[in-house]
Amino acid sequence: MYVEEVRALFDQYIDEPDLTFLTVAQRRNALARGYDSFRQVVIDGDHWAYNKTQDFAIGSASEIDLSASAPALLGSAATPANKLLRLRRIAILDDQGSIWQFVESVRTLDPVLPRANLGQWQDMPTQCALVGAKLLFSRKLQATVRLYYLPGATVLWNRDSAGDNEFIDDYDQFHKLIAMYAARDYYATRDAEVHQKLQMQLAVEEDRLRGFLGVGRDTEANSKVAERF
Repeated sequence: MYVEEVRALFDQYIDEPDLTFLTVAQRRNALARGYDSFRQVVIDGDHWAYNKTQDFAIGSASEIDLSASAPALLGSAATPANKLLRLRRIAILDDQGSIWQFVESVRTLDPVLPRANLGQWQDMPTQCALVGAKLLFSRKLQATVRLYYLPGATVLWNRDSAGDNEFIDDYDQFHKLIAMYAARDYYATRDAEVHQKLQMQLAVEEDRLRGFLGVGRDTEANSKVAERF
């Protein structure tokens, strides 16, 4: 579905022709927030949905400042298309651009603290901690690293006129949920209560989506167990 189709479905759900109660800007914002809710359900069912990669060349350094990198993934300079919401994995590439090694991510700085003795750590697996906007590695690297991460949404919800054909994503058969989430939030704000029938329908559609995500788009791959290295 395109944005204009989801917008039309939202209008149908709320049946509110009077723009005194819901302006065009409010409608677009409601749909954007509805898409945020939709994306979260998709991501909960498939952590790799919407993910993208970004390569960074490191020249004998042990950190990357993601707010000052090109492109920036964090900070005020990061665009929605590049904004890092969740970091999934980090790989070190070889000279042919193939994956040589996956970096071991850690939540605390403890494993990467002895930065003055990096030369003594060359026989240890490369580890990395995301601290603020910086990726801190346990050793100096002179290589290209590839980040696998979840970026921000880039859908333009103001392109909602007939013929705009603004693409949303590849989960077309479940896009009615976006309009339903937006309608749910609208009713909660307007009436200060839960719309019971809408909530029941949401539960049905969410179960359909989770069932699809549980099997996966590639049904053959779902029948195999892959080794993670």
